[in-house]
Amino acid sequence: MINDQLLDYVRQQLSLKVSREVIITNLKSTGWNEADINEAFRTVIPMQGFAPNSLTNNPPVSFSNYSTFQPSVVPKISKIKSSLGNMVFLIVGLACVVIWYFFEPQIANFWNSLSFPKFSMSSK
Repeated sequence: MINDQLLDYVRQQLSLKVSREVIITNLKSTGWNEADINEAFRTVIPMQGFAPNSLTNNPPVSFSNYSTFQPSVVPKISKIKSSLGNMVFLIVGLACVVIWYFFEPQIANFWNSLSFPKFSMSSK
């Protein structure tokens, strides 16, 4: 069972850049079992063992260059234009539906009263 003494030792050794293998060897030589040692490492380094080995050998990334980084923000004007366009589309569509509902017979009579020229495919 792990305790604060074991966790503090692992944290201290890792901060001194001592390799994991050396820490494990030292702890085993003092009587700690492997299950407790592994649990201590999992507690001190959460999610350890999930990163590919090729990534763990790379140097740490410095974020000092990103101090002025600003996330891109969609301008409010484009959101307003988009929502305004959607509102106009909905209002025009709704107006067409209402007009058709109330004036369908008049509209149908108007289109039926028009006379269109006859179109024929035969040559005369």
